[in-house]
Amino acid sequence: MADEFTRALLLMRRRDPQLAEDGFQRLRGLAAEHVDRLIDEFRREPAHDVRSRLLKLIAETGTPRALELMATQAHDDGKQPGI
Repeated sequence: MADEFTRALLLMRRRDPQLAEDGFQRLRGLAAEHVDRLIDEFRREPAHDVRSRLLKLIAETGTPRALELMATQAHDDGKQPGI
C-alpha cells in the first residue's frame, strides 16, 4: 500500500484541478519531512504544471537543499538561448 506522500503526489498529478489541489495541500503538510523525495520527483517530472507545484513545495521548506535547488533553477531560468 502506498504511503501518504505517494498518494498525495498521485493526486497532485491528476488532471482534475480540485484533485490536483487536494494533493498539493496534502503534500504541503508533508513537505518538510520529505524534501529529498520532492527534489527527486521534481527532477524526474516532465509536466510543467506539476514541476511548478513541486518547486513551490520545495521552496516553502526553506531547507539548505531546497535553497540550493532554487538557486540552480534561478540560474538556469536566466539563461536565454541564442544570446
